[in-house]
Amino acid sequence: MYWTQAVTLRALPSHRQQDRPVWEVSIDGRVIGWLREQMIGKSSVVFISAMGVYKLTGQRVDLQNSSDFRRSLEKLIQFDQDPESFRGVHLH
Repeated sequence: MYWTQAVTLRALPSHRQQDRPVWEVSIDGRVIGWLREQMIGKSSVVFISAMGVYKLTGQRVDLQNSSDFRRSLEKLIQFDQDPESFRGVHLH
């Protein structure tokens, strides 16, 4: 996937030493969501949780968990570009 806008990832500071990394994702200076590392259960695989911002309402939306960082980033960008194509997402 190729993007025409400037996509920026910024690592957010952790509050506790054991916190998993979180990245804020912006396009042309506008925050579109976050990517968070997480462990699920006792698995040794690190998953990336994507949470987008629905640009019409500002609501936060859980998008997916993936072990592929780039795939999670692409889903976040796709959601920003066409949120209506994501059916059954969980709003916060």
